[in-house]
Amino acid sequence: MANEIKFTRDPDDAFFVVVRLYSDNTVWYPTGTAFETWGTGSRDVSDYAIAASGDDGGLFLATFPSGQALGLYLVEVYLQYAASPADTDEFDGSFFMGWNGTAEVGRIRSNNSMYGQYY
Repeated sequence: MANEIKFTRDPDDAFFVVVRLYSDNTVWYPTGTAFETWGTGSRDVSDYAIAASGDDGGLFLATFPSGQALGLYLVEVYLQYAASPADTDEFDGSFFMGWNGTAEVGRIRSNNSMYGQYY
């Protein structure tokens, strides 16, 4: 599966997302394919970043971690300033995403930046 995470933003900017498990605030570590406490092993945002690709209309898509159980997840969106994600990149907003084990089942806006929408 791919492109389960969707949001709109300025098409001229670059973004990435970080996925957290709401029940215990752990963060998805893509390389280790597991949720963990932020900073384990001296990891930073570049280790937790999931790439988001955008089109000319400003629709950005990112892939939700596969194999995740039913639950509520927090998706954080970051504005990426350089070629690679960094701790200095700006937090842009977040939303809660319900997951049934195979697909999104609902979304609640948590923090909406001034520009664009999470849906």
